[in-house]
Amino acid sequence: MLRQRSGTIIIVVIVALFVGYSVHTAAESRRTQVVARAIEEYMAVLDAEWVDADCMPDHCPKSSKSLPGVPQDRALFTSTEGGIIRGRGKDVSTVAPVRSSLAIYELKKQKHGVVEAYVDITVTQCPFSGNKGDPYEVLPDLYRITLAPSVVDKHNYVVMDDEYLNPTKYRPGPGGVAIYYRDNGRKPQCFG
Repeated sequence: MLRQRSGTIIIVVIVALFVGYSVHTAAESRRTQVVARAIEEYMAVLDAEWVDADCMPDHCPKSSKSLPGVPQDRALFTSTEGGIIRGRGKDVSTVAPVRSSLAIYELKKQKHGVVEAYVDITVTQCPFSGNKGDPYEVLPDLYRITLAPSVVDKHNYVVMDDEYLNPTKYRPGPGGVAIYYRDNGRKPQCFG
């Protein structure tokens, strides 16, 4: 009788652990998907800003701050976004279009619902004139992206800022395996 009870208890404990793990895994998977969607929307804005003549350092009606759910007190540009706008200058006719892909390696929960995502964003860019060989330039970079709950829907996120990570100081997540990967599969339309 005692042996049967201990066997039943072990089975109940195993089932409870499995159910608990499954619920946790499903919640983390949902969070990863929601964070990925927010980063992809943000990246689409940055990709478009490379060639947006209406987007200048002092005024940019389609900056990532214009995305639904971004708090009004957020800066007009994130760190990377501001660098793109200042770096490309005012003459966008000489700027090459880009498309980005995303790999998320790690998510870290912070206070007040904030999430930090450690990501590799790979920009595929049309080559500058005179570049022979491969028709595209591929530029991978690691970032820590800070996301906050959307002010429109607390179950979604918006990008608040990002920070370039030195790849010699940061190694991607557990085992370097992405928990989410998305290559939009499209190459930029190059001119000339």
